[in-house]
Amino acid sequence: MEPTLSPRWRVILPSLVAVLAVTHGPLFLGRSVIFRDTWLWVVPARALVRDALLAGHLPHWNPFVGLGFSVPAEPLYGLYYPPHLATVLFADVAWGASFEVWLHLLLGALGCAALASRLGARSLGAIVAGVAWSLSGPTQSTWSLGVIIYGSAWIPWCALAAVHLAAAPPGPAWRRALLVAMVPPGMALLVGEPFLALFGVVFGAGLALAVADRATWPRALGGWALASSAALALAAPTLVPMIAGAASSQRAAPLSRALAETMSMHPWRLLDLGLFGGLGLAWSSHLDPVVSALLDPAPLLESMYLGAPVVVLAALGVSRSRARLGLVVIALAGVLLALGNHTPVHGLWRTIAVPFRFMRSPEKYLALTTVAVAVLAGLGADRLLRERRPALVAFAFAASAYLALWATARAWMPVGLARVIPLGAVFGLAAAALMASAALLARRRTTTAAALVIVAVTLDLSENLRRLPRWDHWSEARRAPPMVAAMRSIGPRAGASRVYRTDALERSRRSFREATAFLRATLQGNTSGLFGIATLPGYDVGVSPEVGLLLARRRVDALRVLSIDGALMPTRAGPTPPGLERLGEVTPGATLYRVLETLPRAYVAAESVELSAEATRAHLLDGEVVRGERVLLIGASRDSLVTTGSARATSVSPCRPVAIGDGERVVDCDAPAGGHAVFVEQWTQGWSATVDGRPAVVDQANLLSLAVRLPPALRRQRVRVWFTPPGQRAGMVIGALSWLALAAAGWVSSRARGRSEARPPRG
Repeated sequence: MEPTLSPRWRVILPSLVAVLAVTHGPLFLGRSVIFRDTWLWVVPARALVRDALLAGHLPHWNPFVGLGFSVPAEPLYGLYYPPHLATVLFADVAWGASFEVWLHLLLGALGCAALASRLGARSLGAIVAGVAWSLSGPTQSTWSLGVIIYGSAWIPWCALAAVHLAAAPPGPAWRRALLVAMVPPGMALLVGEPFLALFGVVFGAGLALAVADRATWPRALGGWALASSAALALAAPTLVPMIAGAASSQRAAPLSRALAETMSMHPWRLLDLGLFGGLGLAWSSHLDPVVSALLDPAPLLESMYLGAPVVVLAALGVSRSRARLGLVVIALAGVLLALGNHTPVHGLWRTIAVPFRFMRSPEKYLALTTVAVAVLAGLGADRLLRERRPALVAFAFAASAYLALWATARAWMPVGLARVIPLGAVFGLAAAALMASAALLARRRTTTAAALVIVAVTLDLSENLRRLPRWDHWSEARRAPPMVAAMRSIGPRAGASRVYRTDALERSRRSFREATAFLRATLQGNTSGLFGIATLPGYDVGVSPEVGLLLARRRVDALRVLSIDGALMPTRAGPTPPGLERLGEVTPGATLYRVLETLPRAYVAAESVELSAEATRAHLLDGEVVRGERVLLIGASRDSLVTTGSARATSVSPCRPVAIGDGERVVDCDAPAGGHAVFVEQWTQGWSATVDGRPAVVDQANLLSLAVRLPPALRRQRVRVWFTPPGQRAGMVIGALSWLALAAAGWVSSRARGRSEARPPRG
């Protein structure tokens, strides 16, 4: 992966920049993508990191999701990924996040262009490959899917690095290729989406086998395995805290197959790959209940349209070349895995590839297909200019297929599909006609034919941009809804106010158009953090699964144990549930309640009991625990109540807050008879404590919280607890040393190469 600047790159680079700038014009007019995961997760996360950086430190603790969680242990934050650190400094957080996505669209487009060039494509093919990837339905859908786009953009670069390494001759050239090959998987891992990074490693391994001679397979695979392993050290700042904090997050155990295979690609959506709209459009338009049920509750990718001309060009790009056949195999493998629970392939793959047992949404595997098809389309575009007859045959075959779909769709498809498939077939016919025209022009007017191909591909894929992404104004989205004032009216608390937002609110709004305003008004996902309010259970895998299990009991006592201030539920007729006080509707269909007699964030429990984790789950909602009189400490293997404290309090004794920082709480507690200071913050490894300046032990309390033992004292005792992310320092040291070692090795290799080239030849 040592691309040499050439005149054609003076055409490829500005062409891709121009196409992406024009097709995403609203971004450069100040608008942002504020929809789905981008709004629910990315913007609040970037805002949290931005505030911490402006305060002069990296964030340790996110108090706005669940009972809080370790930010370094959540890899999706990508604290050490350079583009993140740059874009969070924009005053308009949403625009910064959207601009970063655009930069990764350009990065991935350049990667596909470079890979196509490495496999033999000329300028036209490189441009087509970049446009085909960046404007495709799967790529454009990731605007609203959090950090998937960042990892996807590195897949072609991983493949390019693996190909270059496999083709490098033994000796200094191979060692230089090895050093360069470490960077793409290392950067992909730093992003924090490890599964997309693994996609890049798998793609690279498959393509390396395809381009290398069989005699050199061990060296090709061994070198790529070595580069990928070294990338783990480069990404240590992200990976080490993630591994250290996994035990208290939803990554503690592999996902069940049923959960892992949610959002599998339905077989009907195979049509979507080459037909604009298809099942995705029929589902989102609610044209037919039968069709809507196929993708209920929602697909991961709203559009899977790869482009009619792109699919045809990709077919034209197939040949007996092992590299191109390798791309075909990877593309088909991505489709088969994306089908998820509709075939046994995904289940078998999860059995073999252990890391993927932790990944859900098989539709993500289309990232492999998208890159492979885009590169094949670039190779096919070059063939169109050179070989007119095969191109015309391919386009005639494609036109016949689209014409047959247009004529027969209403006879054998569900009603909803039959309404949109003919429109997609018309797009396909037009694309085939344009491609055929380009093939006829190619012999005498090559430049005109090349321009026609690029325009046809761009215009066709621009249909994806009419639905995706959804542009909005940050000034409107960040306006505090009435619910914020309602939560603040409940009263001041030590830390962010907490609201329980029931998932029944989502089920009460089925339409996306209806849901957008409703979900913003009710602070769906993590958007409450933008206004200083914490949401439970929260929208992040960093949240302990125990929080969701406790709230699933549907008891007011669970809200009290979790120190929740308000409960947001669908509006209903009838009396107010016991233990709640109705405050009113914050928006039509959603009512906010005050939780009565909820526990303080920090209080003294006079009685303590040691239990096993299983027994604690059974006794967590006992009256004494709910009232704060008793705290349950997690013992090694206890299975019955074992009292370790003595006197019982008649009412909860709150501790007075003194200071609140990033992962730090300082309180003053009265405990004349001793007891435990209980902090209703998420338990995880990394908490430390002092009592009046003396080190103290932090215990896991009530399964979810933490407790500090207080000795009997007539005076008020000051308790300080603070969180230090486990593994953060070690990860930073390993990562820094690894990058320095890589830079030093690269410098030494460059100097050695320079001396070798400057040395006069012998004889």
